[in-house]
Amino acid sequence: MTDTTGLSAEDVVRLAYDLVEKTGDIDQFLAVFADDAVLEESSWLPYGGEHRGKPAIKDTITRIMTGHWRDFTIVINGYTSDAELVIVDLTLTATGNQTGKTASFKVLEMWRVKDGKVVWLRPVYGDYAQIREALALG
Repeated sequence: MTDTTGLSAEDVVRLAYDLVEKTGDIDQFLAVFADDAVLEESSWLPYGGEHRGKPAIKDTITRIMTGHWRDFTIVINGYTSDAELVIVDLTLTATGNQTGKTASFKVLEMWRVKDGKVVWLRPVYGDYAQIREALALG
């Protein structure tokens, strides 16, 4: 169990990234999430919608990283935060499984942290056209 007691919201989010980077284990990433956390993916994506609870979030992330994309690279450009909300500015590069096309695009991830646990995460994607092309969404 990952102890997040006393950490700032930004430190909790940084810890999530550190844990998954060091271990490659999605369960380690999810260790800082509340049991009833929500992941909201854009509705235009094949994995879009509201995914509630750690099992649903894990399933969605696994489908994203194996069923739709491969060869992920994440570069974190910066963090902005207050007591509960953290915005992560990142550049994501990945290859669409179906097309073999690589896309590199900006993402702003909005994280809400309460009592040391992530309760909500919503990515906002930059270059929709490039993502749609790499995923063959037409």
